[in-house]
Amino acid sequence: MLRTENKVRLTVVLVVVAIAVLILGILGYDKKAQTYTFPIKLGLDLKGGVYVVLAPTPEVTLTGEQLNNALRETKNVINNRVDELGVTEPTIQLDLENSRIIVQIPGVKSPDEAAKLIGRTAQLFFEDSQGNVLLLGKDVEKAQAGPRDDGPGAQINLSFTPEGSKKFAEATTKLVHQPIVIRLDEEVLLNAVVNEPITGGNARITGLSFAEAKEKSALINAGALPVPLERIASSVVGPTLGQRSINQSLTAGIIGIVLVLLFMFIFYGVPGLLADLALIIYGVILLAVLALFRATLTLPGIAGFILSIGMAVDANVIIFERIKEEIQNGRSVRSGIEAGFNRAFWAIFDSNITTLIAAFVLLYFGTAQVKGFAVTLSVGILTSIFTAIFVTRTFIELMADKDPEKIGRHFVKRG
Repeated sequence: MLRTENKVRLTVVLVVVAIAVLILGILGYDKKAQTYTFPIKLGLDLKGGVYVVLAPTPEVTLTGEQLNNALRETKNVINNRVDELGVTEPTIQLDLENSRIIVQIPGVKSPDEAAKLIGRTAQLFFEDSQGNVLLLGKDVEKAQAGPRDDGPGAQINLSFTPEGSKKFAEATTKLVHQPIVIRLDEEVLLNAVVNEPITGGNARITGLSFAEAKEKSALINAGALPVPLERIASSVVGPTLGQRSINQSLTAGIIGIVLVLLFMFIFYGVPGLLADLALIIYGVILLAVLALFRATLTLPGIAGFILSIGMAVDANVIIFERIKEEIQNGRSVRSGIEAGFNRAFWAIFDSNITTLIAAFVLLYFGTAQVKGFAVTLSVGILTSIFTAIFVTRTFIELMADKDPEKIGRHFVKRG
């Protein structure tokens, strides 16, 4: 007969697993394509993409905290630009010690164009024929690419801020039958004659392809860089190399996991099989947590994942050996299981906490790749503590409630 305590534990386990599966299902479903995709974003080394290192140009005279603040603002602008491009999950890091901005964009189809877009100053000017500035990019509230209203091609629809609307109305009233120039850095986007005052707070830029309209609207929306940048290093990771890394990692991971599952079953029988089930649940929960918090999975992250599985197995081995000792010392099966888990808890807790401290140090001081390892390892450790102490215990005690003699034989047969 199942004890009430174990019924409650089983319910908790089932609820947690159901939530994890639901998270993976929801986050992995692509509504547009109506297909299911892997719910965790992949890093540059797995998906391919572009890696760019940017630094202020030599003419930048800012120093100290002023330069650091400008670089922080620049990082935000670059992040907005990448979002506007429609590419997902960029990794943008600040290296204030060396005045560098490091940008990684997985899955970019045109890395060269993306790298060019990232480092462009992108100051928008509205000028008269004499070069007098009438408005700046900050006066534009929104730029949106779309099909041209009066013919083929695309256009950029501009919506001005209240202050920008006022400036634009004054400028177009003053410049009726005169040209007005819209310039992005040194590139002229539009040079047209004003036919009548434009007072509605909107304007449009025509004569562009759809790709150009999308790119330039992204630049306008993100705003100008606070400091001009130059590219000092860049590299491209092709999708073929990324796919090869995924295949090799999956092969290694599957082989390792299968061997671990077989080890537990061969050495511990039915309890080992129950521990294997807990390990599978561990994997589902870990993937759900990583997906929920939008973690990026990299090759070091996969290493952290596999290492955390090994630590979860270690916890189960410690538990089973403690149970075996208690039963062989004369305790009943139920009493031995309870005492074994209680004795094993602090050993598992202490060993995992020390590893967790090391992971936090790596997370704080490490580079992007090291942080990916630290994040996956940290989440894995916390999850493994839950599955080893709670899930495995639930399964073992449920089996002991049903047939204590059968479960007990597996802990004494090798004694």
